[in-house]
Amino acid sequence: MYQASSMKMPMRWLTNSLLILLSSWFAGVTHAQQILQMRDGETQSARISQREVSRIAVEGARMKSVVGARGDYDVQIDQDIGQVFLKPVSGAKLTRPINLFVTDDVGRTYGLILTPEDVPAQSVLISSRNTKSVRRGQKETPYQAAIRELVRLMATNNPDAHGFEVVDHMREIPIWNEVKLTLERTWLGDDLIGERYVLMNITADEVRLAEQEFMRKGVLAVAIDKTILGPRQATGLYVVREASDGAR
Repeated sequence: MYQASSMKMPMRWLTNSLLILLSSWFAGVTHAQQILQMRDGETQSARISQREVSRIAVEGARMKSVVGARGDYDVQIDQDIGQVFLKPVSGAKLTRPINLFVTDDVGRTYGLILTPEDVPAQSVLISSRNTKSVRRGQKETPYQAAIRELVRLMATNNPDAHGFEVVDHMREIPIWNEVKLTLERTWLGDDLIGERYVLMNITADEVRLAEQEFMRKGVLAVAIDKTILGPRQATGLYVVREASDGAR
């Protein structure tokens, strides 16, 4: 976790007829490219433009599907080149991060938390760092799909989850002096446990968060609604871990 006062760091659908033009435009103009080194099932943060089109691509593969909140952006896959384009909706107030799960044609799924900023067109390139090779055309495994679905259930705070016992807590968890962390609810399954938290910045300074700060042994996925918090602002935090890693 970083505070602005102590360290300065960089902030973390178009119609089918326009997609080819957009692809050519991105190839011909100068725009910022963010390279994310990611493993299958991992979640990371990136920035997108509040006012221009941004794109997402996977190195050496093609995008197959996109799932997630789309309220302030039109999102569409260009099937010809296998890339995703995000266009801000006209008149929308683009400040809240959006969460996407993107799956490539190799079968790998990546979680993205995209923060709109007042910057030019952005390009997000996912570079897979999986240690195991995956054959092209391999589908998402049931285990990977279960993790993705559990994150979706927690993000929508859905208690009607087949196969899970849902328990309410509202218990404060000691963490850092700068934030207050409250465990709201858990989803308890035979193989997976999901934990939904609310994390609040209790300082007068900006606080910056990263999913990696909440990774520990047994944790399979971490997602954060908002990675940059102003004073007294709060965000949702979602953690998926193995059911064997702790009491059920």
